[in-house]
Amino acid sequence: MKIISIDSCTPARTHLICFIIILILIFPLSVFSWDGMDYDTGNYIEIDDSDIPSIAPGAIIQIYDNEDSDYHTLEIMSVVKAIDETNIEVFDQDTEEYRTFEMEHIKVGRS
Repeated sequence: MKIISIDSCTPARTHLICFIIILILIFPLSVFSWDGMDYDTGNYIEIDDSDIPSIAPGAIIQIYDNEDSDYHTLEIMSVVKAIDETNIEVFDQDTEEYRTFEMEHIKVGRS
């Protein structure tokens, strides 16, 4: 196994390594979210990636609602996975309303 030291790197390679490290520090992986749309209003919502593993009926999560630029606490009522999207029915504890979200297709909950 050959180990490359920084001293033997070309200036271009050193700049590339520094650029990648800076990007990782500026855009940490934890800032990503699961994007979707409120079925009734057509407005975009975001579920933080830390809540994605707990997406299952009965779970309490928070979403960011772009309509009112605020976070809402929700209880998940049902999750229906389709081929190209996932529908999530929730009860919004802040507005005391039932809502349905159409989310981008990703794997959620227990399979």
